[in-house]
Amino acid sequence: MQTKVYSLGGIVVDVIIGPVTEIPQDGNVQTLKFMELRRGGCAANICFGLGNLGLTPVLVGAVGEDFGEYRSWLERHRVDCTSVHVSQTRHTARFVCTTDRANAQIASFYPGAMAHAALDMSNHVDVMGLDPDGYKRWLAERRGADDFVLPAGLAAKGI
Repeated sequence: MQTKVYSLGGIVVDVIIGPVTEIPQDGNVQTLKFMELRRGGCAANICFGLGNLGLTPVLVGAVGEDFGEYRSWLERHRVDCTSVHVSQTRHTARFVCTTDRANAQIASFYPGAMAHAALDMSNHVDVMGLDPDGYKRWLAERRGADDFVLPAGLAAKGI
């Protein structure tokens, strides 16, 4: 039987826009010449990588109803999305990066559905990767958290 690997955490759509020539003054609008949407989020990226290595990782997190295309893409790359909660009231998280001509960046983050995730995992998890953003609480509240040990070679950044 194949080991089940769970990745718990961020599922984010990155929005890259620019370049801006200056920050617009109140009431002014600046037309942008470039916008790109990228699939992001630590947990989703980890699952994508593991899927490409031949595993079938389980993604655990929360998204909005706008997750459909991203879900399809992940599933085409062997990611199990059945443990992803879809919020009826919040969008999928967004990271917005605005760049200027010198590639200086203004970064903004909207947590969306992941800010309201209530996650409960079974005690039958073989290996879990934890996204450090917002899930320290989950680990601290997990029964037996003091006994939580990662297999050799794995690290849990930020915990």
